[in-house]
Amino acid sequence: MKAIVITTPGGPEVLQLQQVDDPEIKDDEILIKVEATALNRADTLQRKGSYPLPKGVSPYPGLECSGTVQAVGQNISRWKVGDQVCALLNGGGYAEKVAVPAGQVLPIPPGVSLKDAAGLPEVACTVWSTVFMMSRLSAGEKFLVHGGSSGIGTCNSDSQDQRSDSIRYSRSTCKSDYIMFQCWSPGTEEKLAFCKKLGADVCINYKTEDFVARVKEETGGKGVEVILDCIGAAYLQRNLDSLNFDGRLCFIGFQSGAVTEIKLNTLLPKRLTVQGAALRPRNPENKAMVINEVEKNVWPAIAAGKVKPTIDKYFPYLRLEKLIGSWKVMSILGRYYLFRDVFCKEFLSNNFNKFQIIPRFLQQISKQQLIQLLPQTSSSTASLDLSCYFLNPQKISLIRFLLWVSHLLAETMDFSHLDRGQITLMGSAFCVMCTLHFTLQLLSQHLFYWKNPKEQKAILIIILMAPIYAVNSFVGLLDVRGSKAFFMFLESIKECYEALVIAKFLALMYSYLNISISKNIVPDEIKGREIHHSFPMTLFQPRTARLNHRTLKLLKYWTWQFVVIRPVCSILMITLQLLGIYPSWLSWTFTIILNISVSLALYSLVIFYHVFAKELAPHKPLAKFLCIKGIVFFCFWQGVVLDILVAMGIIRSHHFWLDVEHLEEALQNVLVCLEMVVFSVLQQYAYHFAPYSGEVESKMNLGKKNE
Repeated sequence: MKAIVITTPGGPEVLQLQQVDDPEIKDDEILIKVEATALNRADTLQRKGSYPLPKGVSPYPGLECSGTVQAVGQNISRWKVGDQVCALLNGGGYAEKVAVPAGQVLPIPPGVSLKDAAGLPEVACTVWSTVFMMSRLSAGEKFLVHGGSSGIGTCNSDSQDQRSDSIRYSRSTCKSDYIMFQCWSPGTEEKLAFCKKLGADVCINYKTEDFVARVKEETGGKGVEVILDCIGAAYLQRNLDSLNFDGRLCFIGFQSGAVTEIKLNTLLPKRLTVQGAALRPRNPENKAMVINEVEKNVWPAIAAGKVKPTIDKYFPYLRLEKLIGSWKVMSILGRYYLFRDVFCKEFLSNNFNKFQIIPRFLQQISKQQLIQLLPQTSSSTASLDLSCYFLNPQKISLIRFLLWVSHLLAETMDFSHLDRGQITLMGSAFCVMCTLHFTLQLLSQHLFYWKNPKEQKAILIIILMAPIYAVNSFVGLLDVRGSKAFFMFLESIKECYEALVIAKFLALMYSYLNISISKNIVPDEIKGREIHHSFPMTLFQPRTARLNHRTLKLLKYWTWQFVVIRPVCSILMITLQLLGIYPSWLSWTFTIILNISVSLALYSLVIFYHVFAKELAPHKPLAKFLCIKGIVFFCFWQGVVLDILVAMGIIRSHHFWLDVEHLEEALQNVLVCLEMVVFSVLQQYAYHFAPYSGEVESKMNLGKKNE
């Protein structure tokens, strides 16, 4: 059979349609030929590698399906071959066939089509097991659902076709006074009205309202009895504040994180219960019990028309296979694929138009196929102009490919539909491209006029600092919710390269004065000059020293010690962070060591410049040095300013999925991307290629002739 296989953790591109072995059924299982399946948040997390699979389950995604019974085990009496069923799966729904324990199988409810039934088991079992079996929601109680206009706790992006199955099930099975519903969807007055239409008595817009205050207002200061929450850490304390006496809080997800702090004295006076639940890790017996309860309580409501499956879109297998088969990104099994998660819209709607097309792909896709994937524009310019790039796909150069992508974006992308995050990311990417452009321009000029390898090698290493900082910061933006170890790794890359640049800058100054430590060359005219040390260096060095080979060698060692210490500390810091043994005192220890190390390296540069300021003046050493330390200076002090703004409450996070620390890190990265454009332009002046092109010598000779 064929199945969607996650080849390696990553983005949608890791999903491939492959030939795999048919599943073997046990005595208490049935084999279903899949008609349709659905996409749940757990599937996307599994694809990313952040959802550990329970032992013994299918490695393929897909937690629910509908289809026809193809075979039954020896101990099965209820089901027979040819029955149409839907099922709660342990995995494997993204395949043509799936084996499932008989206790997890449900009949197709009356009035529901076979393909629509694929969207019922997961949401029905989750809602019934958490809201009614665990949280015991009963008549007269008030119920708050976090997560708007979607299945359970997740949000969709389409403002027209969303439903809340939680609301539907609650309304149809219990006579609660209130069913509050907080809409997490961006948008969003239309969605609030739509949720109201579905049966929510109170709809709360998270962008404009504090749900705790609104809950208190609507309940006369008492609070609700049950809360179903998929947000997690960011909402824990606020949920507890929203509960009435004997209230029950049930977690079914941790979209904002799993670690937080709570005030325990909130629990005791109000006798609150905090609990959590997940379907997939449950054993077959427990799942069978949930399935039995759902069939007894929810299926009659569906048959009566009180509850209907919510389907966003249908995607025929054959049409999608033709469109994206050559990408080997995602193919749909059975005849239909049903989506209920935000991922489907981002992938199948947006990514068709924004997918990263590679040259190899250009050799496989025709012009007509590509144009079919582009959004319709008011003119045919994009279609007409594309023809020149498809004359010979095998000879498309990288430069032409980048020009083509830029042209394609300019002609086809509607920026009015982009949110602020997407615009920020695109703006940062543009800044990185500008930085790379100016740097590569200067680099190519030096390579063209390759006259003094010793000096120009040092210059090339120095001018690459700006694009490395820019690319590094952009990578941080791409994973804006990365771990502390991830951002520590990115910061270490920048500081390790800074250490190398400082050492190469001193080597460049040595070269300007014809000093060679390795060859023991020190010009006679500079020997014997006095070096005056200041405090605290006078604790280790005499206040006055004479310049000779030994003192110059010592200055070199003072710069290169930072090149060694910085990566060693980085490796230790990241390793300890990953091992979870990185207390604050150890962090401060590393900070002190690194500050002493970099201060010593910079001190050697300052001493050297102070002694040879006159001789170095024609080489613009201050301009060169400012291009190095200016980068570090701005990065450091803008970080301090951002810390102050956060402490003052001026910078605050308004998103449940992004805390203020990650927001601060994102702002820092955006500013760095922007600043590196400025520094890459300044480098054009400070490290100009003219001294190596012969232009300077020509001007000097011309001046002598005129005199």
